Amino acid sequence: MTNTPERLSALKDTLGKSYDPSICDKYFGDQLGVKINDQIAKFSIIIINIILRTIIIKLIIGIGNDTLSEQTRLISNGVFIVQFFNTALLLLMVNANLEEQGFPLNLLSAERGLSDFNSSWFSDIGVTLTGAMLFNVYWPIIEFFVFGGLRQAYRCLDRGFSS
Repeated sequence: MTNTPERLSALKDTLGKSYDPSICDKYFGDQLGVKINDQIAKFSIIIINIILRTIIIKLIIGIGNDTLSEQTRLISNGVFIVQFFNTALLLLMVNANLEEQGFPLNLLSAERGLSDFNSSWFSDIGVTLTGAMLFNVYWPIIEFFVFGGLRQAYRCLDRGFSS
């Protein structure tokens, strides 16, 4: 809805004081900034998880194990532990208010940290954490089809598009 002169005068009459449309612009600008930061945090966690997963897999394959099942177990455990620390603990620690915990934890405290699980926590950190988790649920399926499609495309290129 646009702020026409008639609408502004109606708002002035209703509110009994002057109406400043710049307040709404600031609010919506701040709201957009928060949503952008939330998406950046979400995708940063996901990209770092993918990079860490790749590094862990390469390291464990490079170590070399006696059996494939031992190698698979080490990869599964290693990837789980690294992604757990990156996704859950890192996100919680960055946004925690640890000022009352004493030295050395109070040095890790965020300026705007939340001291308890309340509605602000769930609307800020909970949404980011849930979004990252949902993406991690669907990523293996997406990855399977993307890399399967790439394999098929390379095969077609290799054959010169003939059957």
